Amino acid sequence: MTVTRYVLGLMLALALLLGLRLPFLRCEPFIPGTPLLFDEKDYIRGAKAMPVGDTSVDTNEAWIRAPGTSWALLTVARLRGVPVELAGCDFQRAQVGLWAVMLLLVAAIAGMLFGRGAALATALLFAITPIPAAVTLMLHADTLFCAAQVAAVWALLVYARRPHLAWPVAAGVLAGLAALVRSPILPLLPLLALWVTLDSWRRLRPPVAPPERAKPRWRAVRALGRELRAARALTLRQALRVLLPGILLLACAAAVLAPWTIRNYRLYGGFIPSDTTGAVNLLDNNAPKGYSTFNRIRAASDNPAERQRFATSQALAFIRADLPGFARKVAYASWLAWSPDSFRRTWDFWTALTERPLVGALFAQFTVLLWPTIALAMLGLLFAPHAAAGARGYRAVMLVVVLYYTLTIGVTHFEERYRMPFLLLWMPYAGWCLAHPRALIVRLRRPAGAIAVVVAVALAISYAPQIWPLQWENARALALHARGLLRAQSGDIAGGLGDQRAAAELQPDLLEAYVVAGDLLAQQDDQAGAEQALRAALAGAQAVKLRPPADATVALQRLLRAQGRLDDSANLDSDLSLPARRRAEALAWRRGGAPGPSLRLGADDLGLVRGFYSVDRQHAFRWSAPQAQLLLAGQGDYVCLSVNAGRPPDVPAPLVTLAARTSGQAQVEIGQLHPPRNGWAWLCARLPAPADGEVEITLSATAYNPLAHGALSDPRDLGVNLQEAALRSGPLAIDGASGLLLDQPATAEPAQALQLIGISGAARGRPGEQVPLTIWWRDAQPPPAGAFTFLHVLDAGGQTVASYNAPLAGDRRPQPWVADEPLLDYATIPLPATLAPGRYRLIGGAFDPASGAQLAKAELGELLVEGK
Repeated sequence: MTVTRYVLGLMLALALLLGLRLPFLRCEPFIPGTPLLFDEKDYIRGAKAMPVGDTSVDTNEAWIRAPGTSWALLTVARLRGVPVELAGCDFQRAQVGLWAVMLLLVAAIAGMLFGRGAALATALLFAITPIPAAVTLMLHADTLFCAAQVAAVWALLVYARRPHLAWPVAAGVLAGLAALVRSPILPLLPLLALWVTLDSWRRLRPPVAPPERAKPRWRAVRALGRELRAARALTLRQALRVLLPGILLLACAAAVLAPWTIRNYRLYGGFIPSDTTGAVNLLDNNAPKGYSTFNRIRAASDNPAERQRFATSQALAFIRADLPGFARKVAYASWLAWSPDSFRRTWDFWTALTERPLVGALFAQFTVLLWPTIALAMLGLLFAPHAAAGARGYRAVMLVVVLYYTLTIGVTHFEERYRMPFLLLWMPYAGWCLAHPRALIVRLRRPAGAIAVVVAVALAISYAPQIWPLQWENARALALHARGLLRAQSGDIAGGLGDQRAAAELQPDLLEAYVVAGDLLAQQDDQAGAEQALRAALAGAQAVKLRPPADATVALQRLLRAQGRLDDSANLDSDLSLPARRRAEALAWRRGGAPGPSLRLGADDLGLVRGFYSVDRQHAFRWSAPQAQLLLAGQGDYVCLSVNAGRPPDVPAPLVTLAARTSGQAQVEIGQLHPPRNGWAWLCARLPAPADGEVEITLSATAYNPLAHGALSDPRDLGVNLQEAALRSGPLAIDGASGLLLDQPATAEPAQALQLIGISGAARGRPGEQVPLTIWWRDAQPPPAGAFTFLHVLDAGGQTVASYNAPLAGDRRPQPWVADEPLLDYATIPLPATLAPGRYRLIGGAFDPASGAQLAKAELGELLVEGK
């Protein structure tokens, strides 16, 4: 195989790997209410506890987790400058990158052992193996453990081909890092050290001529004798050279583990090099039925080292008490160790992971790949050639790893992800079988090969009940669903509807079939049937403990809106979760109904906005992502937004950039807005041309994480929040620097540093009432502490008939001060009860009561006093 073809093949494998992961990342904050899978909560708690030295995570549960995953999550969070709860998506992206690196490493192992053809076959098989794709989407230890272990073994194979002490050192460090993530590599460290030791010994041993006319049955014994005599002939210096690589490997691994091990010894007085999950699993999987393992371990002691000793002694006691039962359990679990997981469990897992049953059904079909992969890997391990440098040692290590894995699962329990770190190392043998089928067939014709085939077939038959017939029914349902989509696109609505109903009958959990059926029923004007099908999809999701699916919600909303049932539609809108909302907005964009010239966000706006997050039903506004879009349609010269930056006093308000796209035109930037740091304000930007039809507005704002500033209610990566949007015709009084829409702009006196921009709010009221107004200020420097705002209502003779005096902006100074940011100042003018109706002159300004100096003064137009 040429280098060009090999590189193109690797690129294809990488593309497949990324395509099976990136579209399904779980990019939502890990806060109460977020579904967590397996042990994600432990790693999140550990990452939050590390910076403050909190050791309660060691005693809250029955186990101590290895620290590597929590440390990696905390590192990602700090590099990104976000709280741990917000680092999940970045951590998943980092895991995707690690799987891409692992693909190249496993392909490199296959290439060193068997050449480029086997390496390419291994890479393609690696890319589409389902369980690695699943663990990428979790905050879990598996990816980090696999990466470190694969890299360590790769380094040792490189050492077997090009001896340099840097490789055992690197392998030791990587093995230590793997142990800090999960402990199953610890028993393998002596095996890896023995591998490099024997490899060094083979290089240094003196050549020994084989005895002449040795009988075949004595060759192995005589060869062993020659090895022992050669070993005695080694000098001390040569012996040190033989032992040094293994010693370095173990020493480096121990050095990496030492800080954590010492920490555990100092805190708990026991030897815990990585975690205590091994003892917990040993007890949990060998205790009698009804034994409350975790509660018993917690009750045994508050000390994790004592808990570890208790769990181990209890497990051994249970095993000794029922040795025949233990043997049966080990045999059954060892049989499970090589089986594919049940199809039902695989589908349930994928559906829960992606919250999309169709994706779960598709990925669950990948279960069948494990049959040939495992069988080919084992056949290749037995019959692949071992002429390449390092191949003998690699094979010997892998045979021991097979026994170690099987025994570990037999003693504890089977989960499909437990096999993955070892399957990745066996995968080059499956790659050899795929790349060299003729060579494999030749070897299988031998007696040993025939026996291996019989065993593999027998195991495959015994594993069939794990996935059949449900997998076959799922495949048929998927085929019917796909055929129904094609029929509907070609105009055969009745045929497509029949296929979707048949698919739903075969697989009631295939919610997408109900959604398509509902859409097709709506096209046949069967509104009641369509609503029934869509509500069945929502009820089905609830039955399997999934959040409301986006596609069913969007389809049902369109149906309800067409019937004028806006309240029912709004209820569905507010029930969507954050990830489902993102998908729903993408699905509904330009399909949610004709927009109007004004839009109140938070009130049944799905399909008219994109990139916004729901707050809750009690608030008629939405937080936006750093970039969001909304649709308006009508006539107007300006687009105006009711905005609240929602920043605390120590965070500047964002600069909001608006762009507009009218029907059939390119997007054009129309201005930058400066919203207040906190509080609602209308801000406007002029459209490039008067609108007469649909306008798409794009909003871009600085990102903000409230959780980073102590606001625990909403830890999402947010832009600003919007209450309303509207197209408006001119003329409008707009502040050019900020975009503020003013009811009455100020006419300020010249040469004043502190600038009174104007007021918002209706300057009108009745005698005896309070007139609320919002005053807007701007200054290059913050006003002096203690500055006061004043408002004077003057009659025709210039006499003050009503006034307002109070600390400017409530005497709150935003820190840091931003020159162009408008400062909001709420004021209320009390009107005397005897004040005559009419129009009065309104003057505002600010002064320093300490010095009496006037800081600003401006004309603010008129205040209308209405009759009672």
